[in-house]
Amino acid sequence: MTARTAPIASVETLSVALPTRRKHYWTGLTESIGVYLLVKVTAADGSVGWGESHALKDWGGDGG
Repeated sequence: MTARTAPIASVETLSVALPTRRKHYWTGLTESIGVYLLVKVTAADGSVGWGESHALKDWGGDGG
């Protein structure tokens, strides 16, 4: 089987806020957990991929 690729046609993001059932704690956490980022990537051939992550300012970029 060979891998095939297609150019990315679009990237969409959606921020979702959900209440947590209990408080979460770990070293370095500076804000509440409960905000998530959904990412939808659509290729030029129509194929679609989804991803998700916690949206915390300390994870990536210049936030740290």
